[in-house]
Amino acid sequence: MDYEFDRMPTKRPPRFPVQKIAIFCTVLAVTGGVIYWIIPSKPAKKATTTTTTASSPASQASGAASAGNATSTSTAAGEASGATAKKADPTAAEKATTPVAETNPAPTEKPVKGVPWSGDPAVDVPEKPIDAGQAATEQQLSQNNWQMIEAGAAPWCVAHTVAKGENLERLATHYHTTVALLKEMNHLKGNTIFLGKKMKVVPGPWRIEISKSARRLQLFNLANGKTLFAAYDVGIGRADSTPADEFVISIRLFHPKYYAPNGAIFAYGDPGNPLGDYFLKLATSKQKDRPLAGYGIHGSPDDEGVGRSLSHGCVRMRNADVRQLYLLCPTGTPVVIVE
Repeated sequence: MDYEFDRMPTKRPPRFPVQKIAIFCTVLAVTGGVIYWIIPSKPAKKATTTTTTASSPASQASGAASAGNATSTSTAAGEASGATAKKADPTAAEKATTPVAETNPAPTEKPVKGVPWSGDPAVDVPEKPIDAGQAATEQQLSQNNWQMIEAGAAPWCVAHTVAKGENLERLATHYHTTVALLKEMNHLKGNTIFLGKKMKVVPGPWRIEISKSARRLQLFNLANGKTLFAAYDVGIGRADSTPADEFVISIRLFHPKYYAPNGAIFAYGDPGNPLGDYFLKLATSKQKDRPLAGYGIHGSPDDEGVGRSLSHGCVRMRNADVRQLYLLCPTGTPVVIVE
């Protein structure tokens, strides 16, 4: 079959531009040589300038002679092509311009329900720490008041004579205290008390207030108005996982087990158990008979977590501090958590 393009005339190939290529190669070679001659000289000049600038503040700080600086500059220039000069100590001006880290940036990882924690806040400090003087005053107040209770002294302790039909549970309910504290203060090994026995009692009721921004727990006695009894440092949950609301103590546990989010169970004393010696489970004030799963105030195997935001949302305390709450505060004690 005959195609149309078979009848088209054949074009003559163009001549090869030899002269143009020769001119282009010559220009390219000259340009490369110029670049090769210029580039190696620039690092040496920068090294000399940098070293001279760094040595000048050092000479002012140390009071060294200018001749010593000249020697240092010359040496740095000679070694610029092979070795890296040591970094000079920062001057006062450089320190002043150094950016300061944020006081409380966001955590590196946000919590996920049912998933174990794996991230820590970059900087973990209270947003509104209390004044150092106030902290010292409250610490001394807490120590003095607890010593009075251990001694059975006024104004926190009163004397009670056991009447007919009374038992430890009835006394604890009447005085808004706990059976555990009645037994400890009166050196009782069992639950039996006898008619006419003289007993030391610490009347309640009590109220707990927790500030998340200050990471501070305050315990108030309400027997005669609202009187501050003690204040403690606490840890809170990561990524604002500690809710601000009104609660009550629903269950008081001694040597609690830990039920991890992944379903694992750790007995008291196990390295994987972060609850410490005591655990005060919380319920909302509107549903006092329904404790929140895995949420409350508890101790800690060590004091590292106190004052930080490391938990899944619980309020963490030192074992010695939460022990006082465990002894003083019965179930039903209000717990108010604020921002």
